[in-house]
Amino acid sequence: MYCLAVSAKRYALYNGLDDGTVRIRKFSAHGTGDLIDPPNYHSITPEPTENVYKLGGARWKYNCWYRAIQQVERGNTKVVIHSPELEAPVLAKLTLSTWHLYQSHSNIPDVRPFSFITVLPALSESVLIWRQNIERAARIGDNVFATSDSYEGLAGVTFYAPFGKSFADITGKVRRSDTHALITLEHKTLRERLAGYFRHSESKSIPSDGIGLLARRHVYI
Repeated sequence: MYCLAVSAKRYALYNGLDDGTVRIRKFSAHGTGDLIDPPNYHSITPEPTENVYKLGGARWKYNCWYRAIQQVERGNTKVVIHSPELEAPVLAKLTLSTWHLYQSHSNIPDVRPFSFITVLPALSESVLIWRQNIERAARIGDNVFATSDSYEGLAGVTFYAPFGKSFADITGKVRRSDTHALITLEHKTLRERLAGYFRHSESKSIPSDGIGLLARRHVYI
């Protein structure tokens, strides 16, 4: 039995089989519990030995761990997950469990306290600059990098919509969380959301970016 441990709550237990495949015994879905499964997901990894939810979560999460284990077994220390199915916009489920959350999203039709809504994470400044430059290059047909106003003021802004299980369900209903205005945007994908998932530092240990046996971090009052 082997363990691939990223941090205290982010790990997988597995066996390496003689035919070169991997048998995952348990995997963590820590940090992905709020994410909605991508629709029409088709897997190309070997079938789990038992119900994938008993092992730790949805099939796409199992596949991410499977590919991560394969890369680590080959000696890679920087895991990169490439999968066409992860190019879907990342959607998360939020419960309106407080009065503040309910008031902040009361413009959603038929919304009630403790209803579910869909939220979309914010895009970073660097990702927004990259995207607008790619769009501009496509428009003018060259590689001139210059910013435009199409993404102005969107860095760090999250988005929300009525609850839906796919992006098609909420298309045309997505709003900015700051101004509550409707917006059409190419939102963050699952691939972008998981880009650093297997490089998450363990802030409770020393050194936080280390590999191997880490020491306990002491608290000083």
